[in-house]
Amino acid sequence: MTTSSVVGLLNHNIGPYSVSKMATTAVCEQLAIELEGMGESAAHVSPHSLHPTVAATNFLTRRDADGTQNGDDTMKNFFGKAGATTAAQLIDGLMQGLDEMKNYIIVDHPTDIPTVQQLQERVEAQKTGARP
Repeated sequence: MTTSSVVGLLNHNIGPYSVSKMATTAVCEQLAIELEGMGESAAHVSPHSLHPTVAATNFLTRRDADGTQNGDDTMKNFFGKAGATTAAQLIDGLMQGLDEMKNYIIVDHPTDIPTVQQLQERVEAQKTGARP
């Protein structure tokens, strides 16, 4: 199981965060290809990639490289008050995706433009050469 983000499928945020999430998705995809090539000997291993939307969790709390909190919960509380996805909703989405045996587990917020729709638009842009 890898944890990426919806930006790991769409790349609509700028900078290192988006690039790292695209890389995380690619690592899981590569693992799936390699496991498939191993046939029955690897059939018991099932790669999954979690792609959550932004959520009001401690991820939004600033931390140092060692994990020590160096800020307050302002951003987390802001998103929470705005009705962002909660940790419980993310876990429910993850469990539902696993129950449905999905390899790409997308957890959108009800107010998001559905990620699947955005993926369809991205693929169409790639096919027509409209956007890299």
